[in-house]
Amino acid sequence: MDEDDLLEQDRGISQDQRAELGLGALVFVVVALLLALLGFVVYQAWPSFAHNGLAWFGGGGNVDQQLTDIFNSPANPSAYTYTLHAGPLLYATALITVVAVGIALVF
Repeated sequence: MDEDDLLEQDRGISQDQRAELGLGALVFVVVALLLALLGFVVYQAWPSFAHNGLAWFGGGGNVDQQLTDIFNSPANPSAYTYTLHAGPLLYATALITVVAVGIALVF
């Protein structure tokens, strides 16, 4: 053992070990926040999932027309039934993400 190893043993954990512990704690916090976010979204969306089931994720007509109907509805929106589905919205989100990553890779 050389002198540096003896000094490191006297001081406790090394700088590399402190960095490893700090990064491990940071990963734990990020994963916990992501799980909390997922739980919050599921909790808030549960009434819709319970009412519509998995059919809500399917296609559901023209999104632009449905949004126009929602914004132009009269003062009593309970008189209307909206058929907005997540399929077209999820597809558009995935498409925009792929295009953005493609553009970012080019630059």
